[in-house]
Amino acid sequence: MRKTAYLALVVAVFQVIASHGAHAGQLERLRVDSLGTVLLLVGPVAILATRRFPITSLAATLVATCVFMALGYPYGPVFLSPVILLFKTLAEGRRKVAWIASAITAAYFLVYSTWLVDRPAAGAWHVLAIVAVMLLILAAGEVARFRREGRAEHARVAEEESRRQASEERLTMAQELHDVLAHNISLIHVQASTALHLLDDDPSQARPALTTIKAASKEVLGELRSVLNVLRDGAPAPRPPASTASAN
Repeated sequence: MRKTAYLALVVAVFQVIASHGAHAGQLERLRVDSLGTVLLLVGPVAILATRRFPITSLAATLVATCVFMALGYPYGPVFLSPVILLFKTLAEGRRKVAWIASAITAAYFLVYSTWLVDRPAAGAWHVLAIVAVMLLILAAGEVARFRREGRAEHARVAEEESRRQASEERLTMAQELHDVLAHNISLIHVQASTALHLLDDDPSQARPALTTIKAASKEVLGELRSVLNVLRDGAPAPRPPASTASAN
């Protein structure tokens, strides 16, 4: 937003000051007065509002530019705002709006410069110059749009790959946790059976089995808690120590 505000300020200052200077070389045109200044400021204001109202901002700028020219103010600096907004509209993917607005604007300037001014600047070169400038703006916008979409597609593919890798990571962790749980639960089952058998015949020998059950159950709870924390937080974590479980 700050960059947009800086851009709008620079465009506003440039268009107002440069339009006053442009009159020195276009004495047949009107000097920029308060109305002309207001029309020159429509474009910069539209640049500020283009994020929320992209189509309205473009339309307001083009209309203000056409009115500015129709009233007889100097050519030149006033075209900066339309160029920026046309480029931005096309670069952001609103191709249909940008091309239609460009076609209407080009048609207006062709009609105006050929038939509506006191000294028409008719001729094939003049017509081609206007069309060439419009096409150059549109071509630059298309290139920017293509690169923008390419970056977005690259980011989407990278995100999908990251999600796939995370899913595989979780699947591997779940498989290893399953192996640890299966081993330790089997161990607990065997040791519990041994302890139950020894409680009647030789109670003193049941203690090692109960100790093993305690250690195995503690390990299982620790591994389960660790994996659940990883799955909840979505962060990588060390694998369950299958080798330790196997050693038991």
